[in-house]
Amino acid sequence: MTTTHGSIRFVFVALLLLASSAAWGQSGDRAGEIQAPPPSHWASPPAPALSAEDALDTFRVAPGFRVEIVASDPLVFDPVAMAFGADGRIWVVEMRAYMPDVDGTGEDAPIGTIAFLEDTDGDGRMDKRTEFAGGFVLPRAVAPIADGVLVAEPPNLWFLKDTNGDGKADERTRIADDYGNPASPEHAANGLMWGLDNWIY
Repeated sequence: MTTTHGSIRFVFVALLLLASSAAWGQSGDRAGEIQAPPPSHWASPPAPALSAEDALDTFRVAPGFRVEIVASDPLVFDPVAMAFGADGRIWVVEMRAYMPDVDGTGEDAPIGTIAFLEDTDGDGRMDKRTEFAGGFVLPRAVAPIADGVLVAEPPNLWFLKDTNGDGKADERTRIADDYGNPASPEHAANGLMWGLDNWIY
């Protein structure tokens, strides 16, 4: 089978016309054109602000399961991550400076905290809060380990330790300075997961 230059030219022109018609369809609205309002069923009412107790009624779980409140405000502030310690404490990362306004003004303020919560009366709900360490810029993750706590604050990975038993970190060691990209909380490293191979990922 032979192909002539004429048939190649025809195919090329046909493809060019097809592509240009698709591009023309993306040219946008005409100047001054009045747009019809969106369908009424697209409108959704604002989500109501619920207390932790009221929010329980909105969960739907499989039969045999239930959702319980373990901790809520005012015991925690702007929590973004948590981890259980071997002693039953809940370690919480509080990203207090995240998006204070639509422009993110002040996001670099060092007001992020690491706190741990305790259940002192054994009822299954945390009732005591201790602020372990502060001064972080958008901290992302926490992992309690043998005698201290790892804290991710890209680009830093810290090891914090309480040496005198007062519940406050009095030693802070930088483990790494290349942990993730600090530019974007959404696209930076955001976890410290302990694997079955005893490595932390």
